[in-house]
Amino acid sequence: GSSYFSLKLSALLFALGSLIAGFLALRLVRGCRNALSFALLLSFAPPGFISLSLLAMGYHTESALFLALFIYLLARAEMSPSRWLAFSLGLLGGFSIWFSPLNSLAFFAAALAWPSQGRRNCRNALQAASGFGIGFSPWILHELQTGGAALAYLSAAIPAPDLRLILRKLALLPMRDLPLSLGLPQFY
Repeated sequence: GSSYFSLKLSALLFALGSLIAGFLALRLVRGCRNALSFALLLSFAPPGFISLSLLAMGYHTESALFLALFIYLLARAEMSPSRWLAFSLGLLGGFSIWFSPLNSLAFFAAALAWPSQGRRNCRNALQAASGFGIGFSPWILHELQTGGAALAYLSAAIPAPDLRLILRKLALLPMRDLPLSLGLPQFY
């Protein structure tokens, strides 16, 4: 039903899925000890880190799940390349771009690095591109039906970057944000 409990339950299920997918990806790549450390730090994170990471994510817990699943599938595809994994990776990448620009950065970084891994992985990159096209096609159809409403909204909602503000925030990072996320006193 549509209750406060069900609203919070869906966010908790997405967060649990992110935890499981991140654990599996790290266990696959770095071993069980590192994966367990990741799970404990994600479960019992410092309060400042939690508030900043949720703010950066935009309260979309599904974007973290899609990113963790993408990293897990990418690690599996690197260990044992197969066309099915490549297609799944592309499908997940295309679908997850709807939720978070962070996912698009991860997908395009993987897509740029993939052809350099050899001829077999180049064929898998074509499978991933076809999966991406299928995963992203509903958004393209929606944009065609609405006359580009989402693109118009995004272009109006995203301001041009202010370089001075970005540099000021980067300067405050070691003095304010890192101590705050660790629960230490601030030094500014």
